[in-house]
Amino acid sequence: MTCVAQTKNEKESRIRVEQFPEEAASIVNTVIESVKRIRYYKEIDNDNESYESKFKFKKHWYSVEFDKDGTFEDVEVTIKERHIPEAIKLNIKSYLETHFDRFDFIKIQEQYLYESEGDAKQFLNTVLQKRPDIASYYELVVATKTNKNWSIQEMTFDSNGAFLNSRPVEQDSYEYIMY
Repeated sequence: MTCVAQTKNEKESRIRVEQFPEEAASIVNTVIESVKRIRYYKEIDNDNESYESKFKFKKHWYSVEFDKDGTFEDVEVTIKERHIPEAIKLNIKSYLETHFDRFDFIKIQEQYLYESEGDAKQFLNTVLQKRPDIASYYELVVATKTNKNWSIQEMTFDSNGAFLNSRPVEQDSYEYIMY
């Protein structure tokens, strides 16, 4: 199954906490004492507007995402390839080897989707405290080569490493990848 979505053309700008949606800030404030280097951002991806808080916790970079109204969407944590369980990594690599001549991982994130059931603050704290015990999706930014042409793709895989979707990333919109 191949699902390709609209091109990712994300622009991110840092904002003050006062510009962050109040409901979103109240969720992030529950962890503010235990995290480091917290930052707030407004994102525009094509026509979609959203908000994001980024911080460091136990040596990992986290991103907590909210929609334009401040509704909690997900938590992402940047990881290294070696932190993906072996069976899942094999499934992901198998997909990539089947569909591309070459590939290189640029960024790997575990993604924890908030299902709007239960308390958002408790969900965030659970992800921070018990992340290794919770099944996650994997969001990867991958440089792919097909027919001598390189492109950058954002791909999502489920908790077993099965491909879910992909979208091309605009070359000038991936400077956010490094953070």
